[in-house]
Formats: sequence, C-alpha cells, structure tokens
Amino acid sequence: MIAILRSPEVNDQLARQGFEPIGSSPVQLASHLKSELTKWAKVVRVSGARVD
Repeated sequence: MIAILRSPEVNDQLARQGFEPIGSSPVQLASHLKSELTKWAKVVRVSGARVD
C-alpha cells in the first residue's frame, strides 16, 4: 500500500483531489491519530459544539 501511495501517478491524482497521501507505519498512524484526537477534542471543548 505504501508503495502505491508513493507512486507519482497515484500521489498526483490524490493531491489533485485535495488529499495528502502519507503512507506510514501502523505506529506512525497511531501517533498521528492520537495527536489529531487531542487537537480536535480541545477545539470541540472550547467551541462548545454538541451533537444533536
């Protein structure tokens, strides 16, 4: 999967659609998700957003 994401054709096509293909290890993905969760949880808390 990483090799496919790094291929110029796939990478260019995804970039044109607004994606940022990264292609990393499961450990790196877990770390990224944890940091994103922390960041967005704070945004939700400060904004007072609620699910209706």
